Amino acid sequence: MTETVGVDQVLIDWSSIRRQRIEDVLEGLTYTYAQYQGWLPGEKARHGMGWQAAQDTRWPL
Repeated sequence: MTETVGVDQVLIDWSSIRRQRIEDVLEGLTYTYAQYQGWLPGEKARHGMGWQAAQDTRWPL
């Protein structure tokens, strides 16, 4: 494992877990989109779904 100077390991671990959660949510959004539309999303839709996945995985403020 590579250390990142000045960054707490807890933050690094949380970031990795969040990235995986975002990818999981994005997979579900993509599946739902394809089921509804009948085709995979284009670039603009993928961008929007990526943003939505990131928002859906945020900690409550």
